[in-house]
Amino acid sequence: MSDCCRSTSATRGRGARCQVLTQAIMRRQWTGQPVHEWTLPTPEERGAWTERFQRVAQVMSTDLFTVGPDDLVDVAASMMQWKRIRHVPVEDAQGLLVGFVSYRSLLKLVAEGRAGQPVPVREIMQAEPVTVGPGESCLGAMRLMQEKGVACLPVVHEGRLVGIVSERDFLAVARALFEEALERES
Repeated sequence: MSDCCRSTSATRGRGARCQVLTQAIMRRQWTGQPVHEWTLPTPEERGAWTERFQRVAQVMSTDLFTVGPDDLVDVAASMMQWKRIRHVPVEDAQGLLVGFVSYRSLLKLVAEGRAGQPVPVREIMQAEPVTVGPGESCLGAMRLMQEKGVACLPVVHEGRLVGIVSERDFLAVARALFEEALERES
């Protein structure tokens, strides 16, 4: 393990180490210097928070679980329970985003007394959900979420679902920033 990874792992974790390595690789690629001449990255190369959390692509979740519009709601509900998630994107047969199921949709179904019935996802999904692109600023995405009253935005690139950004992702960013600020003070 390199010194960079060793010193960073004690204080920051795997995600931070990957960020340091990725940013260092990108910076070194632009220099034109051959790879075998590169120096090892240091924790100081991590960059300012404005670089690390500027775009949606940097904070979105990409480990996605989706359902189809003809799948039964029970499948979406079970997936939410198993994976401890609150939102499930709905994709059509071509892999295009056509809707979104939230835990609120499921609660509404229960309130209507239709729980346990064979209900297809298309009947409860939010069709044409508000989306954001991966290049959108995090601040823009947060404002959009607040304006539209949603807790989650599907991230779409060229019509394809590439991620999801949620309140939970932004909470993780806030936690990282708090930890970093506290480390600097101590």
